[in-house]
Amino acid sequence: MGLIGRVFERIFSWLPGWVIGWKYPPSTVAKSFFIELASPQALRITQEGASSRIAVSLVAINLSPIWVEIEHLDFSVSVGNQPLYSGQIIRRQRVEGFSAFPQLGYGMRGWGGPSLYFDIQVDSGKADAIVKNIPQWHGPFEVQVRIQVYGRCKTGRIERTDISFDVPSGGAAID
Repeated sequence: MGLIGRVFERIFSWLPGWVIGWKYPPSTVAKSFFIELASPQALRITQEGASSRIAVSLVAINLSPIWVEIEHLDFSVSVGNQPLYSGQIIRRQRVEGFSAFPQLGYGMRGWGGPSLYFDIQVDSGKADAIVKNIPQWHGPFEVQVRIQVYGRCKTGRIERTDISFDVPSGGAAID
């Protein structure tokens, strides 16, 4: 292959990546990436002393045409504006373009299939304090969930720091 052939080969191997990077910069891809609760009952808080836990099931939705890989999540939960848990969850999960993980569907989901399910142990002292304060609150309260997603896509690093859910006390399962 001559010099002209190598130049054309280099141009045509570089050009598609440049066009994709120009059309879909990481900031645009991040705006098209969402994390949602898998169902209205996807959040469960069990407050039983030393075995206090938070269980949450999430769905990642990618509305851009290129893949996104989640590298880690910063996750925090408060009950009635009292912090219960704050921490980092390291989990690599790739979500292809124009898709959701786990796949959205109606009816029963398969047991043992891939999911974004997290079962997190929480500080028993914080959980006990919240349980003692709930009867003193007059009226309904909310469970606040804040999520920050960090990862990458084909065109660079992404982060999504504005994901939050305010679940009414009747919507979250609090035991």
